[in-house]
Amino acid sequence: MLTDIHRVLLTYIRSVKAIQLNSLLEAFTLIIQRLHPEHEHEHEHEHESESGHNTINSPSIEPSRDALEQYIREINAEITKQGFKIDRKNDELNGTLYFIFINTAMDEIIKQTTIYTHMELVAIKNLIEEIIEAEHFAFSLPRSNAQQIVLSHLSRPLKELSYFIDRLIDEGWFKATLDDRLILSINSLCELKQYLLETYGDTNLSEGNRRENRSQDRDIVDGGNGAESKLLVCRQCKELVTLGFLSIEKDAFHRRCYEVYCRNNRIEANEDNLLRVGADPSTL
Repeated sequence: MLTDIHRVLLTYIRSVKAIQLNSLLEAFTLIIQRLHPEHEHEHEHEHESESGHNTINSPSIEPSRDALEQYIREINAEITKQGFKIDRKNDELNGTLYFIFINTAMDEIIKQTTIYTHMELVAIKNLIEEIIEAEHFAFSLPRSNAQQIVLSHLSRPLKELSYFIDRLIDEGWFKATLDDRLILSINSLCELKQYLLETYGDTNLSEGNRRENRSQDRDIVDGGNGAESKLLVCRQCKELVTLGFLSIEKDAFHRRCYEVYCRNNRIEANEDNLLRVGADPSTL
């Protein structure tokens, strides 16, 4: 059973959509401090009887990371029944851990986008497609190209097209780089992971079973029809790579993961021999 602290924490995460661990811990601390212990105490015995053992739900709870993790597990146990989840994902550039509120049911993801017209949704889908299929694993799209794509679906003045793209950035679909390119946001990469795998790569990856092309030792997801996929998988963490490196041997890495992989395997790290994947890090 969710307590007031659970509900406030869930509401906060849902409102911000994605938040760094340290920032979430600060918010969690404030939530604990501002809600009177009696809010938790009235649920304590009931919670113990349901779980069969004591949990962190007690008046004397300390707002630690372990406590936060426990609250999120308990929240997820409830909201997964409705097709929602507080997921986690490391930032591809610096490895910072984010907590992200996502919809786990693809049909519901589409249904909840009723704020968009049918043609706007088609335009969003095409923008995602262009980013994923960008040449040389750039995983980005110039804003001018994005406006042309939107124009092909929406007959609107240029100013309105620009506003629409800004709106998609504000609502978490995309992120804009300093050199005016669009990339997929951490929200989209997390929530649309299953869609991306089913559309551009091997769905086996979603079950943790990455399939390699052994003849070339590639960490490129094999498409369902045998064609080379547009998706890259990190050799170290097994997550999708849209920002990082690709080696001559076609091994993909996130930047932090490459350092860990080299250290663990006693290999000298040499970024000069690697192909950059994604946008220029200096523009992020």
